[in-house]
Amino acid sequence: KQKEQQASPTEGGELVLAFRDKRTAQYLNGTWNERTQALELHPAKSELQLNHWMQNHGLAPFDIIPVWDVHFDPQSTLIVDEENKRINTYVPTAFMRMEHKPNSKLEAAPLIKRIIMHAVSGGKEDETFEHFLNWLAVIFQQRVKPLTAWILHGTEGTGKGVLINKILAPLLGRQYVVAKRASELEEKYNAYLEQALICFIDE
Repeated sequence: KQKEQQASPTEGGELVLAFRDKRTAQYLNGTWNERTQALELHPAKSELQLNHWMQNHGLAPFDIIPVWDVHFDPQSTLIVDEENKRINTYVPTAFMRMEHKPNSKLEAAPLIKRIIMHAVSGGKEDETFEHFLNWLAVIFQQRVKPLTAWILHGTEGTGKGVLINKILAPLLGRQYVVAKRASELEEKYNAYLEQALICFIDE
């Protein structure tokens, strides 16, 4: 009965999560709402905090803290697998979950098209522009890191920041589009790259 209660969604449809990550041994608590596709995970410092989290949601505390496998897999659509105790921290955006017509044209979004051309190809709809769109399509459709980089240069106002923050981040997910200063490349740790589909280095 206790196990059934702990696995039951709340009235709001949220599955309450509290566990130890198998890979890092870190305690995590949070919620998953399948209807809204909202996953929240936060670190906890102790078993006591995990049990308090459960009790705050009207659920029984654990006798033994469960162990889950937390991973990042953009190519999988399964986010929370209760049966196998696996959590995929990649949650597709609403744009990625939409059905897209195969013959869609960028003319349907003239402002976005103009910003991309201004930032990437000097305002021209040329081979460079088309190549950039194909590069983006690989990331958006296949959800893979292409392992190549674009170097964009120009005066302030060219549109580089707008392209990243106002177009690509909402499309791909803000947590998967990382922006760093050039000086931060010399830092010892780069764990931010693990879940980054795009990393934007601003000079």
